[in-house]
Amino acid sequence: MTNIVYILTIFSIIALLLGGKKQFTESYTGLTRKQNIWLGIIAACTVTPVIIFIAYVLYIAYVLNPSDHWYRQTQEHTAYHIYRSSFPPSGKIQTSLYMPTTIAGYSNGIRIIYDQNIYRPRPQGATGAIIVNEVGVPPTFDMASFIRTTSGMFTRRRVDVTTSFDLQGTLLEQEASGAARMGLKQLIFRTPDNVLIHISGMDTTDANLIQVANTLK
Repeated sequence: MTNIVYILTIFSIIALLLGGKKQFTESYTGLTRKQNIWLGIIAACTVTPVIIFIAYVLYIAYVLNPSDHWYRQTQEHTAYHIYRSSFPPSGKIQTSLYMPTTIAGYSNGIRIIYDQNIYRPRPQGATGAIIVNEVGVPPTFDMASFIRTTSGMFTRRRVDVTTSFDLQGTLLEQEASGAARMGLKQLIFRTPDNVLIHISGMDTTDANLIQVANTLK
């Protein structure tokens, strides 16, 4: 599309130069009717594709995908319910599309990222991004084995999570290292409709992870 616009623009410039040639060679008497018609056709061929392209982009952005990061389209092609936070931690918004990922050996997982708005100055002391991974699992999924495999050297404790099937989740915490104020944290639980949720964040707080978990809809 862009290449076509460039080519048509070049032809328009050539046509204008040829049309105005007489201004530099003899007294100018204006363009002939035939020249005006051709100039109008070239201008229409140049402008129309641009207008169509802009209209198409606006249609995709505001009609097919009204600021939901392609949630509806992704959900239509996903067998399990995709959870998203209805009230992320203060200052954070969803900054990603619904990206494919692999969780617990299941390759049809979805990843969502919540972070500071990149179009605004990052506040001093702002916490890091929060990543939500989720995937549908069978009722027989071995949650205890998955947590053991994931925990490694992390400290582990149970926390209250209202969206969990048993109203609790497992919080894994790692010691801070380097320039990070807080180490990697992970929160794992399963929803009543058997969606495995794995929330993680570097340089963030327990409260932030739990808030995202409790506001998943």
